[in-house]
Amino acid sequence: MSKEEPGLYGIQNSNRSGSDLWGKNQFNSTFPASLACYMRDKAIKAIYLSVDANLNVQASEIEIDEIFNTKIENSKLSFDFETKYEAYQKFAFDDIKGIDLVISYQKSQLQPLEVKLTVIPDNSTCNQDEKDWGSEIVIRPATTSYSALGIAHSCEKNFSRIREVFEPVCSTIQHWDSKIEIDSKRKEIIDS
Repeated sequence: MSKEEPGLYGIQNSNRSGSDLWGKNQFNSTFPASLACYMRDKAIKAIYLSVDANLNVQASEIEIDEIFNTKIENSKLSFDFETKYEAYQKFAFDDIKGIDLVISYQKSQLQPLEVKLTVIPDNSTCNQDEKDWGSEIVIRPATTSYSALGIAHSCEKNFSRIREVFEPVCSTIQHWDSKIEIDSKRKEIIDS
């Protein structure tokens, strides 16, 4: 009888293996990836939260294939944790570092994912009515950067038009980290 290496469901090819899948600040991303692989194999859809035009949260269902950006079976995919999504690097001046998870097939990166493992309710909402339960979400600088890079990537074909719209207002901003300066241009930016 052969001894099977411990692992997580669906994660057969990865830059993490064995105890690296279970470590502190590693299980937070490996377990959700494994759960997604299981849900995918069982055709269980995930709940997808988005906001509508009025910024109201909307819940819908989404297939894991769409999240992974592929229909290729789990066993053929690579799950690379804390890895740079190379397609986004061209939009940044500095090294963009890694995101929680990049799904790849052979040498082709298919999807960058920021993974959030949380519990509902959390300590601050557990004594409230269920309708008021919430969770803590930690947003790291990498989360913000990858969100902006994802927006840039999805708008790439329209950069010329975006520049036409925003350059007249935004080109005069000297300090993007100055709340006062940005607030002074807010109406002009929104009206653009």
